[in-house]
Amino acid sequence: MSESKNSSNCRISRNVLIKAPGLLPMLYTPREIAEDLDVPETTLRDWLNHGAPHSRDESNHIWIDGKQFAAWVESQRNAKKKPTHPLQAGEGFCMRCKSLKSKIRKFTLSKAI
Repeated sequence: MSESKNSSNCRISRNVLIKAPGLLPMLYTPREIAEDLDVPETTLRDWLNHGAPHSRDESNHIWIDGKQFAAWVESQRNAKKKPTHPLQAGEGFCMRCKSLKSKIRKFTLSKAI
């Protein structure tokens, strides 16, 4: 039985992004997968609370499928990427507020003498 409480995005380190695709298609305990990814077990349990795929057996032990977890990490990575499209004429990207602006004011730089 798969459990997920929230589907919100979690902060995932670069180290985990690199190591997660190497997880095997087997069931891991939280401690094993935390050791393989070099993260604290408490961090992994936070990810489980935020929607990482896992299941529990009859004894209420948590099991994490390596390939499903790697796919979840990749989905979290892709969820943070902003959609990109080429700028149209008269559009610009504001570096301060990180949004597209539809009208760009034209200005000229004057040479200081």
